[in-house]
Amino acid sequence: MVFHEIGIIECVAVSWFYGLDRFCGDIEHMTGGQPHIYWRICWKFVSPILITVVLIASLVKMLIKAPMYPAFVGCEKFPVSDQFAGSENWVEKVPYPDWSRFIASIMVALPIIPIPVMAIKNWKKPVRPIVHPDEA
Repeated sequence: MVFHEIGIIECVAVSWFYGLDRFCGDIEHMTGGQPHIYWRICWKFVSPILITVVLIASLVKMLIKAPMYPAFVGCEKFPVSDQFAGSENWVEKVPYPDWSRFIASIMVALPIIPIPVMAIKNWKKPVRPIVHPDEA
């Protein structure tokens, strides 16, 4: 899920904040040719929309049905605990506990949090060029 979020941020940052024309100019400078209109449309509209749809669908799926794992419960004759009756194949699908899903959510969010925080922090600062034209 982290990759979806990073993908959305990259597409929006390059296409909308840095500027698609500027990005295509950089590609032309490196390769000698402008990218086809297909790539421009994909970078600016199609990719951010599709990645957002996939992200929302995966979040909805996770909220509707909790993730499960196979737990050892023992056989029907000798169950491991009173909580489980045991089963024929000795394992049952059990949902992850709420605390583990909370920790997983934090682990997913932690790599993403610095991106909007730094964007908000540096919102009004002018962008300084990495290489000056007179130095090249």
